Amino acid sequence: MSLKVRSLFAALVLLSVPFPSEAREAVDRHMHLLSPMAAHRLRRLVGPELYGWTIETSSGATLVSLLDEAGFDGAFALSDAYLVTMAEMGSSDPRFDTRRSNAYAALQVLIHPRLVGFASVNPLIEGAPEAVDEAVDRFGLRGLKLHLANSDVDLRRDGDRKALDAVLERAEARGIPVLLHFRNRNPRFGARDGELFVDLLAEHGELRVQLAHLGGGGGLGRGHGGPAGDDP
Repeated sequence: MSLKVRSLFAALVLLSVPFPSEAREAVDRHMHLLSPMAAHRLRRLVGPELYGWTIETSSGATLVSLLDEAGFDGAFALSDAYLVTMAEMGSSDPRFDTRRSNAYAALQVLIHPRLVGFASVNPLIEGAPEAVDEAVDRFGLRGLKLHLANSDVDLRRDGDRKALDAVLERAEARGIPVLLHFRNRNPRFGARDGELFVDLLAEHGELRVQLAHLGGGGGLGRGHGGPAGDDP
């Protein structure tokens, strides 16, 4: 089974949180684009497979084919910028790679209008808020994907919290929703991180945020990267 198949089922149900107003239930139907550049770099890093799935390009056509198989009309199509700017990928120019990934996402959703394009950015790179502006103004993308684990963002670090806050502020100003992979790399990830994030969101009353994978890493429990950490 390929990595692209896994992407269709990356997340199911979540809370859409327009703080500080009431939360409402919604369905997160997101899918991951993987450009040829990203697939090449990922194979170079980990080999031909990841968690048993073959690493290969996942284009808009790939996602639409999976939607047809599953009987869905459409989905969010996520830029892979959060992946290609991951420290382990060794990007020599994260800002340029962010632009290239977001441009690829824009092209795919232009060709396949059943897909809603979401930009992505690593909050820790230089010019991250400006990359959000570019994604909206230049590429016409309609949402923002953030991945705290791949970007190595830890809300317990003041600098990381400020960097994330700046990106959230820009998304709020541009009126686009944020789809957040909340779990990070800290092995003590837990309730304290949730408290810090709620405090952060309290400063962004008009921002719409969706927590992918029920706030975990794509599964349930410690063994699957779920939300339960060592620090209550």
